[in-house]
Amino acid sequence: MSISAAVLFLLSILLHEIGHAVEARQDGMRIDGITLWMFGGGGQVPGHVPSAGAEFRIACIAGPLWCRWRSARLYGDQPHRRHPEPVDAVAAWLAYINLALLVFNMLPALPMDGGRVLRSILWAKTGNFAKATRIAGSLGRGFGGLMMVGGLLMAFAGGSAFSGIWLAVIGLFLLQASAGETRAAVAHDALRSRTVGDVMEPQPLTVQASASLDEFAAFARWTGAGTVTYPVLDGERPVGIFPTGVLMALP
Repeated sequence: MSISAAVLFLLSILLHEIGHAVEARQDGMRIDGITLWMFGGGGQVPGHVPSAGAEFRIACIAGPLWCRWRSARLYGDQPHRRHPEPVDAVAAWLAYINLALLVFNMLPALPMDGGRVLRSILWAKTGNFAKATRIAGSLGRGFGGLMMVGGLLMAFAGGSAFSGIWLAVIGLFLLQASAGETRAAVAHDALRSRTVGDVMEPQPLTVQASASLDEFAAFARWTGAGTVTYPVLDGERPVGIFPTGVLMALP
């Protein structure tokens, strides 16, 4: 029965993530896949959430709705159905674990669903995605730090080594994931308002297609320190690019 319980728990997580994915697709986002790991799961979503409303719907309604419904079904069916005792035990455990997952997942800390809900509300109020992410991310790091400290205290002072270490590991994951979300959001905010033309080199060093490799090597040695790719010209006409790494690959 333990294997069945583990499989059903993974199925619960998968259905939770499918709920997120379905709502994301309805909001026009592309889903490349769903990945499950030891701390839960996540959808592979290229790009960013298009709006605060879309993030709220994806985070608050789709996934958590499955957890609430599943816990209610499993718990509510217990008094009305007669099952073998092991089946009742598995159903009760799944009801409890789905409810615990719902409560934990709705903590207002990125990258949890609760953190995404908080970010969507702050985003809607401020109109600033990066600022909303920084606030929700700081709460995520705070929760992660508290979980790590609490877990270590449990492990070394509370007499519950396994539970304490597990809590500390989850806290470390939350700390790192929230920091990653914040960095990605800040980078997205900084880059979306700039173009390639803003940062390009308007007068790059070029090389003629007719130049020998020896001539190019001498040219690059004296004039192109740090340049890794040269536009190649035939007279004034661009014909390609020349990566300097090609020289290292020659026999």
